[in-house]
Amino acid sequence: MSRFSGKWPVIILCILSENECTRFNQIQKAIPDISPKVLSDTLKNLETDGIIKRIVYGEVPPRVEYSLTKLGLSLMPYINNCKKLLMTKKKLPVRFTGQHFTIDKVLIKDAIRQANISNQDTVLDIGAGKGFLTVHLLKIANNVVAIENDTALVEHLRKLFSDARNVQVVGCDFRNFAVPKFPFKVVSNIPYGITSDIFKILMFESLGNFLGGSIVLQLEPTQKLFSRKLYNPYTVFYHTFFDLKLVYEVGPESFLPPPTVKSALLNIKRKHLFFDFKFKAKYLAFISCLLEKPDLSVKTALKSIFRKSQVRSISEKFGLNLNAQIVCLSPSQWLNCFLEMLEVVPEKFHPS
Repeated sequence: MSRFSGKWPVIILCILSENECTRFNQIQKAIPDISPKVLSDTLKNLETDGIIKRIVYGEVPPRVEYSLTKLGLSLMPYINNCKKLLMTKKKLPVRFTGQHFTIDKVLIKDAIRQANISNQDTVLDIGAGKGFLTVHLLKIANNVVAIENDTALVEHLRKLFSDARNVQVVGCDFRNFAVPKFPFKVVSNIPYGITSDIFKILMFESLGNFLGGSIVLQLEPTQKLFSRKLYNPYTVFYHTFFDLKLVYEVGPESFLPPPTVKSALLNIKRKHLFFDFKFKAKYLAFISCLLEKPDLSVKTALKSIFRKSQVRSISEKFGLNLNAQIVCLSPSQWLNCFLEMLEVVPEKFHPS
């Protein structure tokens, strides 16, 4: 569950934003309805998340004060807005860009763990926003590239990570980003509006170097990846070379501002296949050709490329159900059919 579920974290942060340092009893006086235990637990959670810091002075008795960190200060424009809206029981607005900042520490931890990041990895944080993921990634990865298109957020990220030697902030739309020509991973809460483009760049255009990772994205397009029948050629392509796993659904409360749609955590792992990547475009063209008429049977669709005897041989060799719809082929069957085409069908008959 997000640290920001409920009203107390929001109100506490607003109080701290009004003073450079605030004592426990001062916060309690400002919020008479909160119990000491709830206040103490909430402060501990916010401190664990790196949003506030606790300062202990060597006095008798000890004096303890709380203040916002740089990360906490960067959050205040949104927290202030949330406070007003929560008090009036109105819904929070959704940013028109489709980007929602991940504030759920459990989600962040799970995304990084699922990606299996090591100190040798280069990791891309696409749509880095306020740096909530980046601040954790830099502690593990060899190099983190925070990519953000919003000019104000780019400036914020550069200030926030000015002393971090292993963080590179790039201000651009990811669709215009020069993707590394060496192995890399991705851990990101991506801008929902360009999900399809991001997938194509990572799992098609960067097939030779993208090792996988974890992506937080809208639930609906995630579910389409796991349909029993695959109509989209790119989806077939992705499943051929990557193991995709919907780790779990993510509620709106895990983001600031909360989106109006459900989200999901997607894990991606590169498969170890013997495949010459120079054939990737031809493989996609092969899939696209056979899926032009998705209602056709496997037998009828394959006969548009293979001879009748070859179709029968392929069926026996790879265990195809010739009477099933072509959209029911598994990713491994798609690849085997393609590799068979390269061997037995003259190149002039290959789809392009």
